Amino acid sequence: KPEISESSLSRKMLNVHIEKHAKCYWNKCYFCGINKKYHFENDTTKDKYFNNNLESLLPNLKGIEYIWFIDEAITVSKLKKIATFFIEKKIHIYWQARCRITPELLNEETIKLLASSGLKELRLGLEYASITVLNSMNKFEKDFSLELVEDICQKYQKNGISIHFPMIIGFPGETDADRRMTYYFLQSMNRK
Repeated sequence: KPEISESSLSRKMLNVHIEKHAKCYWNKCYFCGINKKYHFENDTTKDKYFNNNLESLLPNLKGIEYIWFIDEAITVSKLKKIATFFIEKKIHIYWQARCRITPELLNEETIKLLASSGLKELRLGLEYASITVLNSMNKFEKDFSLELVEDICQKYQKNGISIHFPMIIGFPGETDADRRMTYYFLQSMNRK
């Protein structure tokens, strides 16, 4: 079962850890300690219970307007399951979640599905806009590009979904040029 708690910000908002026994599925970033706080191994056999976890949300939704899925990173396929669940159950709610930057996010049908289900914000850990620093972090696959980030932002914004990028400044080995590149990229994205 998911962990569900009322938000301290509003009684109309729920914090939901939909897969409380799932760590970040990437788990390769050199800097990251997120998965170290969990004292269990990922159990992918629990994936088959994902729809049951969604069903168990139903009794908790009376009067709720917003859900913040607090899982570390939800796969695109599971984001689609959440969206489909809300649409099929005729649940009119706004929600946000965290996911990894991946080309799968650019699928037009996926974007439309997520938008029509009430997704309002997607948090994607970009961390930096210097490919050199990203490579030293082991943040992405080798074919990653900032153009992918720009495309995701453009398409999601166009469909009413805000994109939020957690960033890291002061990463060991970064240069002033790396830092300026990151600031410039974020300013450029903001202007666009």
